[in-house]
This record gives sequence, structure tokens and C-alpha cells, in this order.
Amino acid sequence: MSPPLTSPLVENIPPSALYVPRHEPAPYPGTSPHRGTPSVSAGTPSPVHVPNAPTNLIPHLLQSLNLPTDQTHLTLARALLDQNLPVTAQTLAELTQALTEIPHWGPPEALAAAQLKAAGLPLTPAALALFLQNPPPLAESLTRLTHGLRTLSQPLPEPLANLLPLLENLPLPADAPPTDLAAHAQRTLTLLYRSLEHTLATPNGESAPETLLVLARLRDSLAEHAPHLLKDFDQFLDGLRHTHLLNADPQPPPPNGRWLTLSLPVLLPNPPNEPTQTTAHLRLARPPDDDPSAPLDPAQTRLVLQIALTDTQTMTVDLAIVNRQIGLQILVPDPALQHAAETELSSLETALAETGFTLRTVRCTVAQDSSESNRVSFAGLNVEI
Repeated sequence: MSPPLTSPLVENIPPSALYVPRHEPAPYPGTSPHRGTPSVSAGTPSPVHVPNAPTNLIPHLLQSLNLPTDQTHLTLARALLDQNLPVTAQTLAELTQALTEIPHWGPPEALAAAQLKAAGLPLTPAALALFLQNPPPLAESLTRLTHGLRTLSQPLPEPLANLLPLLENLPLPADAPPTDLAAHAQRTLTLLYRSLEHTLATPNGESAPETLLVLARLRDSLAEHAPHLLKDFDQFLDGLRHTHLLNADPQPPPPNGRWLTLSLPVLLPNPPNEPTQTTAHLRLARPPDDDPSAPLDPAQTRLVLQIALTDTQTMTVDLAIVNRQIGLQILVPDPALQHAAETELSSLETALAETGFTLRTVRCTVAQDSSESNRVSFAGLNVEI
């Protein structure tokens, strides 16, 4: 591995060549998406666009637009301004319509609706309800569901007999060889995110990606033979639907590009104990002029992988890729993991070279606020994920 390990992440790569979306996605799991850059709509009266306006100015803003200054309009206007959106009769009506099916909604729900609007995602009652659900991490709901299916009397009736092995084979073994890991990741992604780019097509959100419909058809069988597992099953599906929503094509397309966000169940080696199942969050950058229906260009993107090692610790691998040249940054919670990651860098550089990529710069650092308690072993974890 060529030194130095502490060189700048994208040193010697022209900044103009490095595409990095301006707006980061939301924290995981299950919170709001990244903020978009809204356009100012035409209309009469003209929209008022006052980012970070003091609260006492909002009534005057509404009055200037001949709009009521009741608590409902004040809350909606504040939410719009917090997301750098214009306040017009139209944008207020759009938020109001999305909130119609939420009883006793307040500032948090109004802000969520504004976040969907700012991100260019579907702003419907169904989409907002899904957005507000805050489902558990994918690995958590998957673990509960598979455990519940294993406790059922054997043999399982059809089609539940097919559901259990399907779910058991979803988690990616983090210590598998790169070729096996890539094949496994492809199978899992195909099942969970085959229709990643589809939106919730109908006003009531009745349309769903194909893979979710396949899994949803098993719900009737589960309701008949194991109704006590319906809650876990629904949470698992809701987590997938939540991710599909966050990856819907933004309208209008954000001028600075956007992120695709995926959650994947991963098995971390934890010797001498059984592997620990956790959730890996993968973010892939798409440039502004990219065709959403075209495959992602691996030679020109940015990839951020975040793995939950424990409830309080994460490891982040950030790859900035420009013309097949890679700047890599790894953030770990403690020095032991830093050393383990650095020992893998030579093999990573070799593997990348074999696929036509050049690892130009690397920075491996320890997070300042990391804790050493309850750490999952890093032994055998393949950083070539």
C-alpha cells in the first residue's frame, strides 16, 4: 500500500471533477430524507421566500399574501421556511392536503410534510404516513421475524415453508470472499430493491414495488397460520416501503444530484460467539444530469457505507470515485478497529486494481466520541464490501 495513510481524501483530484451531492441523506434509520433545493413557483401573489425567518415575522408574511394568521397557517409556514421553501397559497394547500388523514397533527408532522416537499418526493397522505412511521432497523425486524418463524411447528405449511429460507438467506456474511459477497449482495438487492426507482403511483399509495407485492402475498398465509407474527412481518415490509419512498424519483430533479439509499442486513463475525446480525446503510450518489433509468456509472460516483457495530458504535467507509480513481476515508470507533482496517488496505488496493480502479488516497481515523464498551469483534470483517 502506497503511503501516506493520512493524506487528504481527494488530494491531487481536481475539485471540479469530483461530484458530491450538496445535500446529505437523513440519519439512519427511518428519519427524514435530505433537503432538496426547491424552485420558486409562479403565481399571484408572488411567493415569499425568507429562510430562517424569525417567528414574529411569519404573521406579517402571511398577511402580505392575504392568508389567515391562525395557528394552522403559522405552523405550516414555519415548516416551509425551515425547509427553505416558498410560502404560497399553493404550497400551504399541498401540505394541508397531505396532513388531512393525520388527527391532531402539529409542528413535527408539518415539518415532515415540508421535508417530503423539499426533497421532491410524493406528497400524499399515504406517503406522509409511511414517512412518519420510523420503522426499526431492517436487521432488527428481520431477526424477530425469522426467529418467530423458526419457533412454529414443523414442517411449515406452504407458502411459509418458502418464506423462512428466503429470509434466512438475506443477510450478507461480512467475512465472505469478495466474489461470494458480491453475488450474495446482488441476490439480496434484487429481492428487496428490484423496483427501487418506482414511486407510490396512486394518491392512496396502493401501488407498490414488485418485490414488496411478492412478499405481501405471503401475509395471508401468515395471518392464517401465525397471526402473532403479523406485527413483525408488517414492520419488515414497512421498513422496505420506507426505503423505496426515500428513493423515489424527486420532482423536480434536484440540481445538485441526489443519493440512493439502501439498507442491507449483514452478519458480522463475532468469535467465539455466533455472528451478530446488524444493518448496513449504503448511499450511492447520482450526478444531476444522470438518467434515473440508466445503470449507475461506477467510474464516477460516491459511495458511503455505514455499518452499525453495536447500538452506539458505527464504522463508515466513504469512497469518492472520479474516473476510476478512488479517495477512501474510513472512520472507526477505536484504535483497535483502526489497526484492523489498515491491515486490509493492501489487499483492497490489489482487488481494486484488478477491476480497473486506482486507490489514490486513504485516510483511516478514529471518531472522537467513540466508546469501547460492548464492541463487536472486527476479526474477519471484509472492508472490500
